[in-house]
Amino acid sequence: AELRIIMSLRLSFQSVPIGRQQRNIKYGITVFNTFNKKELVFKAFLWTKVIELKEKVQNETGIPVNKQRLMHKNRVLNNEQSMDYYKLMEEDSERIDLIGTPDFKGSEMGIDFFGTLSQLTEFTKPLNPVIEEVEAGFNKGHAPELAFEGTSGTYFLKGVNRGEVAIFKPIDEEAYAPNNPRGYVGTFGSPTFKAGVLSGEAVLREVSAYLLDKRLGNFSSVPATSFVEMCHPAFKFYGQQVQGIGLMRSEFEKDINSLIYPQDDETDDLNMTKRKVKYGAFQKFVKANDIAENLSPDLFSADQVHKIALLDFRILNTDRNEGNILVRIKERRKRGERKKEYALVPIDHGMAFPSSLEVVDYDYCWTGWPQAKEPFSKKNYKSSERRKYYGRYQIFKQSFQIQTGVLKEYPNILDSFQKRS
Repeated sequence: AELRIIMSLRLSFQSVPIGRQQRNIKYGITVFNTFNKKELVFKAFLWTKVIELKEKVQNETGIPVNKQRLMHKNRVLNNEQSMDYYKLMEEDSERIDLIGTPDFKGSEMGIDFFGTLSQLTEFTKPLNPVIEEVEAGFNKGHAPELAFEGTSGTYFLKGVNRGEVAIFKPIDEEAYAPNNPRGYVGTFGSPTFKAGVLSGEAVLREVSAYLLDKRLGNFSSVPATSFVEMCHPAFKFYGQQVQGIGLMRSEFEKDINSLIYPQDDETDDLNMTKRKVKYGAFQKFVKANDIAENLSPDLFSADQVHKIALLDFRILNTDRNEGNILVRIKERRKRGERKKEYALVPIDHGMAFPSSLEVVDYDYCWTGWPQAKEPFSKKNYKSSERRKYYGRYQIFKQSFQIQTGVLKEYPNILDSFQKRS
């Protein structure tokens, strides 16, 4: 989608006569900043509907209402709901994004970024060429391939030369989600294999892990990850009518429903099964030589192991096994001798940021490795300071509206970790 406009909502008050008295009515000044630097300023009240804002944008820019999406914290705002319904006037300077509908709308194949994160160039830039490569692969007839292993739907996406270039994890194919291909079928918001993560939340946490690591300079080498929407005839829908209320749980439904059903104004059709579109986490494929499970941990440097451990603490990961650590091996010449260097790449972070923290030692494979007993290097110790990454955690709160639970205790957890380290 080419349309990318950021809207900020600034709160103010207007004195209006109500009966014989003057009352202060809260309203918002919405400012759309377009790429041509033109500001579109509209007034919005608590009762102002989303469709009214879209109509104002259409009158000023010529962009049709059915080509617009208004999004707040990755939630698509429904045309018929008001500003008050989404509680958009509780804080000043709320950010709302105006995003165009995807270019592939109406076709059988296509891929595009989805959500408010698509506005952040720092996150989309590494993946732009990957998306182009996937599109080229689609045009060459290379369909998404479902991985043999796992409890969720994970697809390998290929480029022009049939090589894997990306991984895609649809939100509706998570364990105990409606379209899970492994037999673990359930409704969104169902308990999963790990406490503190409900079905429909794993891909959000997958993206969050990358966001935090990216803000830290990609310290732990988490592969580039973002949200996308994708359609392809190869994707399966197993007859579950994924239409929200009745299949989902109260407050959770409000958040997850809009993530999987972007507003479609032309048909007013929010049925994902009919539209044949998948939404989920899109990750750049990492070419690795092996996984940690097949190698002796003695081969890995302490720094490489510590960067994995630091990430797991930072994102409160509850599933770090030897199968989700990729190993890249490089041969280098040092003083005339060939030596192998092993670089570790962490993947699969759907169990991070749980709402309740229940972990045991075997949830972290590295606890039994000799490097766990070695002290941090100065670089790693400095990076473990709370001030280095607590602020970055705020992007999680700002970007998503899902249950947080234990995250309220995040500062205390970081303090405890800092003292122990």
